[in-house]
Amino acid sequence: MPTVASVLPGFSAESWFVLVAPAGTPRAIIERLSGEVDRIVKKKDVSDRFKALGAEPVGGTPELLGKFIADETRKWQQVVKASGAKID
Repeated sequence: MPTVASVLPGFSAESWFVLVAPAGTPRAIIERLSGEVDRIVKKKDVSDRFKALGAEPVGGTPELLGKFIADETRKWQQVVKASGAKID
C-alpha cells in the first residue's frame, strides 16, 4: 500500500492543539494569555518536554493563530469537497 504522500505530493496532515478564548474576550486578556503561553512554550524545559512527546511547540500571536486556523479550514474544505462526502 503506497503512502498518501507518494500518491498526493505535498500532502500533510498533522494534529495541533491551541488555546482559544470565548468570542468577546477583551483584547487585553487575549494578548496577556497569548504572551504568557508564548513565553512558557519557549522555555527550554517545556520545549524539550514537548519535543520528547513528538510535538513541535510553536507559540506566536493571536493573528498568526487566526491565519493558521483559516488556512487549515480552507485546506480541509477542499479535501472534503474533493472526496464527495455528504452529510446525511
